[in-house]
Amino acid sequence: EELRSLVDVAIAAVPGKTTPQKSDENHAEPQLLCGKSNDPTEAWVTLGVPGLARSSGAYYFEVHLHTGCSSPQVGLLSSRFVQLPSSATARGVGDDEHGWAVDGLRVSKWHNGRSHSWGLAWPCNGRPGQEVSPEAALSEPVVVGIAIDFDKREMRASTNGTWCDTAAFDRQEIPQGAALYPAVSLKGRAEFVFGPAFKHAPPSASVGKFTHWPNATGCIRLDCPVVGTSRSLRQHLQLHIHGELSLKRNVQRLVASRNYLDKPRTERSTPSFDCIQFGPFSGTYERSGGYANRPKYVRKENGASIFWDEAAALWRVGDIGNPSTCPFYALKADGKAAGEVPHCGWRVCDAWQGEVDTGVFKAALERSKLQATDCAQLIAALSSKDGKSVFRKAGDRSLVEEWRKLHEPSLSADELWDLAVEEMQQRLLKASGLPDGAQVVETAHPYEAKRCSWRREVHIKDAKGLMVRFASKSCTRDSRSCFRVFGGGQDRGCVGPGARVEVYASGGAVVTGTVVERVAAGESLRIRLDFHERQQLGEEATVSRRVAQDLWPEVGDIVEAKYMKSAWYRAEVVKAIPPDLDWYQGTRSPATYFIEWCDGNKEDNEKTICQLRRPLKPPQSNDRGLERLSRFSAVPDGLESCYALCLENPKAAVVVYGKSQRVGNEVGVFAYDRSYPLTPISVENFAAKGPAQAKGVREGWYLDLPATALGPSRPLFARLLKGLGGVEIDGKEGASDQQMEKLLDAAFSDLDELLHRLNSQLRESTGTTLVFTSSASSQPVKLLPEALVCYDQIRRVGSEIRLFKVDGKHVRPDGFLEGEPGPAQIAGVRTDWVLDVGRTRSQNPMKAGVLSDRAILANPNCLLAMSDLTLVFTLPTLQTSLMFQGSGVADPESWRCNDLPGCRAEFEFCTDGDSVGGALGQLWGVWALVLPKATTVPSRQKLDALSERWVAASAKAQGLREEPRVERAGWDEERLRSLCATHNWEFEWMTETGERRRLAQEKDVWSHESGAPLVIAEAADAAEALQAFRGCQDSCNGTVKTAEHDVLPSATGPSFTLMTFNVEEYFHNGQKSRASKKQTAFKNIEGIHKVLEEHLPDIICLQEHSLGLKGQFTEEDIVATLVGTLGYSHIVEPTGESRAWYSSLANSVLWKKDKFALIRSWGVSLATSQDLVPGTTRRLTPRSAAFAELKHHDTGKTVVICSTHLTGGRFEDENFVAEHLAGHNLRAEQVEQLALSIREKCGASKPCVIAGDFNTMNRGYEKGSHWRREAEEYYNKVVDKALRLALELAVGRTLTKEDFTFDGFFTCFQNRVHKVLDQKLGYVCAYGQADNAADLKTSAISGCIDWIYVRNLLSMKDECIVDTLAKGLSDHNAVKITLRFH
Repeated sequence: EELRSLVDVAIAAVPGKTTPQKSDENHAEPQLLCGKSNDPTEAWVTLGVPGLARSSGAYYFEVHLHTGCSSPQVGLLSSRFVQLPSSATARGVGDDEHGWAVDGLRVSKWHNGRSHSWGLAWPCNGRPGQEVSPEAALSEPVVVGIAIDFDKREMRASTNGTWCDTAAFDRQEIPQGAALYPAVSLKGRAEFVFGPAFKHAPPSASVGKFTHWPNATGCIRLDCPVVGTSRSLRQHLQLHIHGELSLKRNVQRLVASRNYLDKPRTERSTPSFDCIQFGPFSGTYERSGGYANRPKYVRKENGASIFWDEAAALWRVGDIGNPSTCPFYALKADGKAAGEVPHCGWRVCDAWQGEVDTGVFKAALERSKLQATDCAQLIAALSSKDGKSVFRKAGDRSLVEEWRKLHEPSLSADELWDLAVEEMQQRLLKASGLPDGAQVVETAHPYEAKRCSWRREVHIKDAKGLMVRFASKSCTRDSRSCFRVFGGGQDRGCVGPGARVEVYASGGAVVTGTVVERVAAGESLRIRLDFHERQQLGEEATVSRRVAQDLWPEVGDIVEAKYMKSAWYRAEVVKAIPPDLDWYQGTRSPATYFIEWCDGNKEDNEKTICQLRRPLKPPQSNDRGLERLSRFSAVPDGLESCYALCLENPKAAVVVYGKSQRVGNEVGVFAYDRSYPLTPISVENFAAKGPAQAKGVREGWYLDLPATALGPSRPLFARLLKGLGGVEIDGKEGASDQQMEKLLDAAFSDLDELLHRLNSQLRESTGTTLVFTSSASSQPVKLLPEALVCYDQIRRVGSEIRLFKVDGKHVRPDGFLEGEPGPAQIAGVRTDWVLDVGRTRSQNPMKAGVLSDRAILANPNCLLAMSDLTLVFTLPTLQTSLMFQGSGVADPESWRCNDLPGCRAEFEFCTDGDSVGGALGQLWGVWALVLPKATTVPSRQKLDALSERWVAASAKAQGLREEPRVERAGWDEERLRSLCATHNWEFEWMTETGERRRLAQEKDVWSHESGAPLVIAEAADAAEALQAFRGCQDSCNGTVKTAEHDVLPSATGPSFTLMTFNVEEYFHNGQKSRASKKQTAFKNIEGIHKVLEEHLPDIICLQEHSLGLKGQFTEEDIVATLVGTLGYSHIVEPTGESRAWYSSLANSVLWKKDKFALIRSWGVSLATSQDLVPGTTRRLTPRSAAFAELKHHDTGKTVVICSTHLTGGRFEDENFVAEHLAGHNLRAEQVEQLALSIREKCGASKPCVIAGDFNTMNRGYEKGSHWRREAEEYYNKVVDKALRLALELAVGRTLTKEDFTFDGFFTCFQNRVHKVLDQKLGYVCAYGQADNAADLKTSAISGCIDWIYVRNLLSMKDECIVDTLAKGLSDHNAVKITLRFH
């Protein structure tokens, strides 16, 4: 332990382990538990104090959250919480079963990943009543108090000293004996306060007696992470510093290499200067003779000069032939030599700091809604002498200074000037005769030669399409500076009647529907919900059904039964009594059915046929009608259509009425409307002002009954709803979760009684918390890529759509007629949409004959003459598509963009910095005019003239915003000392004796202050020894010892070596790198080349091999760098995945040309992007395998090599329950498919190898395995998702975790692929040791998942794990092994 601590100090500079501390001091040290950064101001992270874990007693602590904190979750974690420091994860306190947290921003409490209502709200920077966004943050500081009583198993939480009446969590959520410690998840600043001095008091004595947390005192800041102290960092030349860094405060001295001082004369350059922020005069000026007895500096690109004006006694930048027109000037700097150019103090004339016409400025003032006196004051202060222009800075006066004199203006000075520039530009477009809505997208002219990128959206209202025209001068330096145009996709602003959407109901349920109208100026959508009312059979149908041999339901059938005359629930028929006919009385008693409820309820188990109905079939894609939600489907009660009113910006408000505030004092009447089943209860009117209206609630807002009833007022609503649907509640125990859900179901089934109770009982209540919402959807509705376009009897399809065209197997609109938009365009359909012929046929059953696939593909324009028709259109992709990409020289033919569909487009410009430089003409940039389609396009000459006027006028209006400065080009002593003076640093030249002396002094100071028994040199020596020891291990051929029970095969027969390696697209850590994709990829490729060069396997199987990045590099470029000099040939087989990190993927087989020759190769597709997880609507990731049959040169023997990547991994492991319920195990089926392909192609006796990424361990799941704990933790993370995914397959079953345990099911399911290979297909694992050992690790997140299986071959079982993980080349290690022919 002592050695490990010393190594940590010497190698990793880990804080807190440099010197031994007393135990009490060490316990209260907060640790990063989850997240990428130690600094919570940089990212959302989870921090806690595991050293303070306790399981008994009653304690209190506080968390002080500062203003600006976003998404805080404050509470406790269990010691079983899985820590994932330095990894990107959204897991926080309360997001799994080992955490309990409160979140006042969302008025929620969190446990096991689920949120429930909590009674206290924290001040938020959003508007009252507005839904809390992910970026929401605290608008003022908040003190959160946490009190935990381990004996009662209760956790309470307070806000600024206010406590809820009930515990946030009780014994139902907190397990017996759990060891808990304080923790918080947040982005922002905060601190733990462990007392004994607290801001607020613990809960009252009636609740319990709480003390401060043991072994912790005082305040511990969380936003000042200890990333290294003088003791842990003193010896390191390179440091990673996280958190705030001040150059003045954190840097003491600059020590410069003497290379900057002792340059040979041959390496010294001619003096030159860089002019920065000089507008068109910016750039490098080189010495070019003299002028007025002073040096002169000239810029080659435009001939501008830096020179001394003797007459005015000023330094100037500009035209040396006409000094009076030079816009930049400076006095001689004090203390500088007479001929020395000043670095600062440069001034610029007023006209170059921003100038607009007075009329333009007045229009901008009108838009800003300033008072008339303020407008007159600004114009008087900033106008030119003739009054025609207004300057941003006029002499000693400036817009910023004059703005400060105004009384509470509604915007800033910069925003006002931007309005003026925008007004000037719009007037210029109008004067050029362009239509309303025309816009310009441009780069800077010229753009700066530094790395940057931006993206801008253009939207022209009511446009049927967009046209983009470029100025003739548009250009970039080269292809590394690129301008792109994206079009198509869906635009929310263009969505109207006919568009298909998903509505998010209260509680998370999703319902599909069709937009019928936009209301409230487009801010709301009225949506007709998909609803096919299901009728249960009446008694009179019983006999006819029996005669027709329809014996449903029979014993064992799963049905839906009506519970207590309220809602429908699943049940199983356990007994059926047929109808009894009384011939004497002439009566017939109905059939009776006895059922067992699937949720375990024991009441109301006897039913008649009219109280039963068939259960729904599993939903198909987008089949999410209202009938699938039993709670809401009971509301319409016979109505043919039902609707939802959804706002584009939905708002919600949690309204708390005090103990003396009666709800009815504010709310006049609650009302209901059955045609809006998701939100049937609304506020009809208010009687007076109150808390709800203060939170933004208005008449017509809906009462969110589920959120209200399950929130802080749960006891009240349990009493209010008691008895509905026959559901009774035990007054002592209160309503269970199951009872509350049934009460809510019953309430929606009996709206008349519910409304009566709300108006008679709820309005009389006090101390109540109600949740109101302005929208039937808790978030903006999701647009679906489909539309239902209805043409009535008097409107033909051809009255709107010009023509249809056939594109392969798809039919698309080929343009729309001019005039008012028709149903298709109103629904959002554009020319990139596709006609769904099959669904169109189902929507028009009377015309199915003329709507066959063959007829429509043969002549789609037959639709144009039809009316009284509903067309179904779909959009292949919701995202915009690349429509144009331009770069390079100015060429009108190459800078030409096709017309864009829709009224919206996105423009992107990115450059890597053009580090090679270029003339101003090469960096001029891009100027693009965007026009609505079907308008007159200006000629090329007029367009170029407009662009010239635009650029000149915009530059004049915007002016120069930053102070110009001059810097010496290159680093010399003067510039280094100037930098140090700017930041107040010490400066000295680097010398060996100086550094040694300073280091010795610092060591002495540290040893004296800390009293440490070991100095850093000793720690470094220990680290060096350990590294040497590790090096000895690694140098032993990289092999792993063979298990004692295994016997090595005989070393006879010709052999060859094989390596399998998942290369992760050659993009490991690419998302973290600032380098370009190409730079990152080829850096990794070069690293892998060195690995292959060191090991030189005869055959290589690669997975996630990249097929290159279009326009930048090809797959051939990759292979040339990877093995170009090593003598390999190769084949590839694409997986079908179009884009992973940046490219399409493939599996590949490579072989040494001097040892093997290719006989043939082929590929097998294992899964495509259209394949679904069995029984679900989720799509699989494409998978494939590459096969190569090779001939051994020396012996003539042949072998088949298969490189594959099987289904699974952290993105698909949650499919295991669904696969099982559907009777599948995809991994096992895929290896059977591989073996069958080899057998069919080459016969059963052919030596063969199946190698690659199997995405599963074998014995790594066993008890006692090194990887067991990680595997269990991983299982716990995916099992709940797996159960949710499989719900639609579990007809008549309630899926629980106990049915799919880790040992009883998950392990067996994962291992199945190995058993099939070994026991069914006759393949043998090539490895010599089991993968339950720590040595056999091939994955960054688990043990061994990369495997080599052989058939008709011998393995020497000498597997070598090549540690490419440590080298940062991939998220997998490579495995190399020796194989022999028989």
